[in-house]
Amino acid sequence: MSVFINAKDLKEQASIVDLLANLGFKPARKTGKEYLYISMLREGDTNPSLSVDDALGVWFDHGTRKGGNIIDFGLAYWKYLTFNEVVEKLQEHCAVQ
Repeated sequence: MSVFINAKDLKEQASIVDLLANLGFKPARKTGKEYLYISMLREGDTNPSLSVDDALGVWFDHGTRKGGNIIDFGLAYWKYLTFNEVVEKLQEHCAVQ
């Protein structure tokens, strides 16, 4: 299976909320369909500023003004890994085949 197909499957099937839980992060609060986290992408964040809409499969960090899908999150979280390595990490943590 190619990385392209795996990346496509990840975007369609994987949950950002589940990924964050598997990485040990819990939402600070939930409002409607939005989960709010203290950003793990920035040092020193103390207010819930990373929002996740799991139904849409997107996230947005209000502090950095960056967001995207689960792969974009993986690239931001594991910033020193290559795209292929990030896809592999996401597969491990999200159990998507």
